[in-house]
Amino acid sequence: MYPDIQQILTLAIEAHKAGKLEKAKELFEMIVLANPLNPVPHSFLGLIAIQNNHPGIAIQHFTEAVRLDPNNPLHHANLAATLLQTKQFEEALTTANKALALNADYPAALLSSGVALLSLGRIDKSLIPLQHLLTLYPDHIEGLYNLGIGMLRLKDFDAAEQLLRKVISQAPSHLEALLNLGICLFQIHRNEEVVAICERILTIHPNHIAARFILCFAHLPFIYENEEEITLVRTRYEQELLELHDLCMESTAEELSQAMFCVGLSQPFLLAYQGEDDRLLQTIYGDIIAKFVAARFPKWELEHPFIKHSSDKRIRVGIVSGFFKFHSNWKTHIQGWIKQINHKDFALFGYHTSGECDKVTEEARTYLERLTVGPKTLKEYCASIKEDKLDILIFPEIGMDSMTMRLAALRLAPVQCTSWGHPDTSGLQTIDYFLSSVLMEPPHGDDNYTEKLIRLPNLSIYYDPPTITYEKRSRTDFGLREEAILYWCCQVPIKYHPCNDEIFAKIVRDVPNAQLVFVESMPMIAHQFRNRLEKTFARFGLRANDYCVFLPKLNGKEFEDVTHLMDIFLDSVGWSGCNSSLESLAHNLPIVTLPGLLMRSRHTTAILSLMGMSDCIAKSEDDYIARAVSLGRHPEERSHMRKCIAMQKHLVYRDETTIIGLENFLKSAAGKRLK
Repeated sequence: MYPDIQQILTLAIEAHKAGKLEKAKELFEMIVLANPLNPVPHSFLGLIAIQNNHPGIAIQHFTEAVRLDPNNPLHHANLAATLLQTKQFEEALTTANKALALNADYPAALLSSGVALLSLGRIDKSLIPLQHLLTLYPDHIEGLYNLGIGMLRLKDFDAAEQLLRKVISQAPSHLEALLNLGICLFQIHRNEEVVAICERILTIHPNHIAARFILCFAHLPFIYENEEEITLVRTRYEQELLELHDLCMESTAEELSQAMFCVGLSQPFLLAYQGEDDRLLQTIYGDIIAKFVAARFPKWELEHPFIKHSSDKRIRVGIVSGFFKFHSNWKTHIQGWIKQINHKDFALFGYHTSGECDKVTEEARTYLERLTVGPKTLKEYCASIKEDKLDILIFPEIGMDSMTMRLAALRLAPVQCTSWGHPDTSGLQTIDYFLSSVLMEPPHGDDNYTEKLIRLPNLSIYYDPPTITYEKRSRTDFGLREEAILYWCCQVPIKYHPCNDEIFAKIVRDVPNAQLVFVESMPMIAHQFRNRLEKTFARFGLRANDYCVFLPKLNGKEFEDVTHLMDIFLDSVGWSGCNSSLESLAHNLPIVTLPGLLMRSRHTTAILSLMGMSDCIAKSEDDYIARAVSLGRHPEERSHMRKCIAMQKHLVYRDETTIIGLENFLKSAAGKRLK
C-alpha cells in the first residue's frame, strides 16, 4: 500500500471512530478508487451503511470484502449479520457457517448462526451455536437473550426465565428481554409479575404497543374472589382494550408490524371464564389484530390468491389445530369429523401447530391427504396451506394455541370457520362461520358471535363411546369416605363462578354425609378456590374441609377410576362440562345441570335433551340444589336415573346426523353441488 493511502486509511478509521460518518465514507471511497483490491475500506463502508440504515448497500460492500479476502471470518460475520437484518435467514445461516469454518469460536458468527436458526424455526439446532458462544463469553448479552428466546419457544420456561433475567440484570432497559420475560411468565400463569414487567416497559416507552397488548390480557385473572371483582376487571379490560385500539390507530405501519409477533402469545383465553357475552370486547380485539396483520402483511390477499385445484373435484377442507394429539379437542371435534366425513366428496388436510405428537397424531394421518406437523414458522404453515389449495379452512378452537391464533388472523382460504373447542366468539374479521350445536345454542345465540352462527344438528360432534377400563379401586384409595354420598365436581377450578359457591354449601347443608370431590388440576388456582369455599361455607355455619376433598391432578386412568366411584355428577354452572359429562355417562352417573344464557353453559343440557331426559334439567338455581339434594338423599332415585342413562346414552354417541349436517354445510359454503 502506498504511504499516502495508508495515511488516508488511518484518517478514515479515526473519523469513523469519532462518529464522523460522512467524512469517513468519503475517505474510504477514495481508498477504493485508489486500491480496488483492498477489502478493508469495503468492510468499513459496510459498517457505515449499517449505521446510516442502508442494509442493502452494506450487503454489497461486505460481499465485496468477502470476495477480496475470503479467508477472513470478520467479513463473513459482518455479511451474515446484515443478511439477518434484511430477513434473508437461509443466506445468513450459510454465510455465518462459512465464518465458523474459518474460526469455530468466532462470536459474531456464532450469534448469527443461532439467530438465523431461530428465525427459521430450527429451535433445537439454534441452541448449539448459542450455547457454544456462552461457554466462551458467559455474559454475552445477545447470546443470553437469544438462547432465552430459544428456550421460550421450546417451552422450557424455567430456563428461559433464568436467561432473560440475566440479560435484564446486565441491561435493565433491554426492552425485548423484558417483553419476552413477560411472555414467558404469562405462559406459566404468573400474571401479577407480567403486569409489573409490562408497566416497567411502559415507564421506559409509554406507547410500546406489544407491552400494552400483553398487559390487557395479563390483567385477566384465572379466578375471582367475588362478582364485584369480575365487574371491576371487565371494566378495566374494556378500557385498556379501547386505549390500545386508539394507540393502534395513531401508530405507524412499522410500529404495528413489530407488534405482530405477540399475537397468539397473549390472547383473551380467560375472558370467557367471566361468564358474560364477549361479542363487543372480542370485536375490539379483532379490530386490533386486523391492524397488526394489515401492517405486517400489507399485500397479503394480492400475494396469496386462491387457486382452484383443477384435477380433484372434491371439496378441499383444511383443519388447523394444536391438538392432533390426545386432548379434549381431538375427542370432541377433530376425531369424529375427520374419520366419518365422506372422503369421496371431501379431501381433508391437517395442520398440527404443536410439536407434541403421540399415537393419535399417527392415527390422524391415515384419514388426511396430508398432515403438516410442527413446530414450523408462520411462513411455513402458510406455504403448506397455500400449496393444498383449500376451499374451506376450519379452526376447531381459537384462543388456546398461539400459532392457531396467528393463522386464524390471516385469510388463508375462501371460507374460514371456527367451532366451540374454545366456546367463545373469535372476534376475528377473517373468520366467517361459527360451527355450533342446535341443542346447545339459546334462541338468541346469533347475537353472541361476530361470525355467522351455524347450528349443526344435535351436539354437532361425532363422539365415540368411551371404553371403560377402570380398575376396581376403593374410595379409601383416594382418601374418600366409604359411607359418603360423593358428588363429582371435576371441572378445573376456573370454571366455577363465585356467584355459584353457595350452591355447594346449600347442598351439603341438606345432605350432611356428602363429600364434594374436586380436582386440584391447577394447585395455585385450586388454593384460591378452596379459600373462597371456606368463606362461603362459614357464612352457613359450615366448615368446607368437612365436605370438600381436593384430589391431586389425575391422569386419564385415575380420572376414570374416580368417576366410577361417584354417586352424582354436579355439572358446573355457567360453563358446562362436555367431555366430562359424556365420559360420566359411560358409568351411568346421575347428572345435575342448569343451563345458562350462553352456549358454553348448555353442553350437558344438550346431551340430556338428546337422550330424551329433559326432565332432568334444572329450571333454576334452587331447582338445581333441590335435585342434587334429592339424588343425594334417595338411593332409589339415583338407581332409576342410572337405568335411564344406561338405556338412552347410545343416542349421544356415534351420531351420524351431525356428520350429514357438517357435510351439507361444507357443500353449501364451498358453493358446490357434487354430482
